Amino acid sequence: MKNEIREMVLYRIERAKDAKEEVKALVNVKKYSAAISRIYYGMFYIASALCLCDEFSTSKHGKLIGYFNKNYVITGIVERELGRVFSKKHLI
Repeated sequence: MKNEIREMVLYRIERAKDAKEEVKALVNVKKYSAAISRIYYGMFYIASALCLCDEFSTSKHGKLIGYFNKNYVITGIVERELGRVFSKKHLI
């Protein structure tokens, strides 16, 4: 993996970890709607990092979800239930 891609992958993983910590803080103060949003973004960051390993990058949520589902969910690498949850961003 090219060094610049590796750095972006690590950056997005850190963003996902940050989102996880934000979720904990939001739940503690009963801000559930905001917590759900941060959960989604944590999933977005980690899926984005994974797809970057394939040298696929987009800022468009729909395109990322489509690529992720096609290459990771449908192939069985990632559980279908996780793909369903990730695809429900519009419900948030």
